[in-house]
Amino acid sequence: MKSVFALFLEYEDCEAAFDEMVGQGFDEQEINVITKEEVAKTHVDVDLERVHVKATDELGSESTGLDILLGTQQPVKLGEVGRVYAAGDMATIVAKTAAADGKGLRETLPDFDVSASASDAYVDGLVNDGILLWIRAADDRVSEVANVLRTHNGVRVSGYGG
Repeated sequence: MKSVFALFLEYEDCEAAFDEMVGQGFDEQEINVITKEEVAKTHVDVDLERVHVKATDELGSESTGLDILLGTQQPVKLGEVGRVYAAGDMATIVAKTAAADGKGLRETLPDFDVSASASDAYVDGLVNDGILLWIRAADDRVSEVANVLRTHNGVRVSGYGG
């Protein structure tokens, strides 16, 4: 298993990559996203004031997608980035670790097998309103994930861990 990371400069590109990965059978629960609070509030079509309420459609079934994933989060303050939404189990752990230990995201990402240079690029991208997305994928699907992320304009696409 590897974590495949990408930085997106446009919300719509990240959303398209997310949707395609889910459409190809990747588990939505394995996808992680971090973005600044104002980026999410600008793009997410969910009532962010109701973050504790599970989102449902007219039929009462649980809705899915990047908007729902981000729209059900509480912001976390990260020194070098500001207030962020961290969605997904690993993103939540990374963001809360960065906030709690005072090191910040730039120094915390390498603790999760991200190279120092990629960590710098990802944090700089977040500061400039980018979206960091990653997914844990089986070794035989890593190239498939990387292709999806690149197809949708993901930059600095890299796999870590193993």
